[in-house]
Amino acid sequence: MKEAIGFRRNLGLFMAVMIGIGAMMGPGIFAADQVILVGPATAVKKAKEIFLESI
Repeated sequence: MKEAIGFRRNLGLFMAVMIGIGAMMGPGIFAADQVILVGPATAVKKAKEIFLESI
C-alpha cells in the first residue's frame, strides 16, 4: 500500500511559544511606527483607552 504524502499535525511546546511571541512582537513593531507619527502623548492616551476598555 502506498503511503499518503502530506503534512503532520504536530504543534509542540516550542512552536506554540514561538507563535505566542510572534503574536506579541508583530503588533509592537507597527505600534512603534505609529508613536513616531502621532507623538508619545497621543500613544499613551490611546494605550490607556485600550487598557481601560479591556477591563
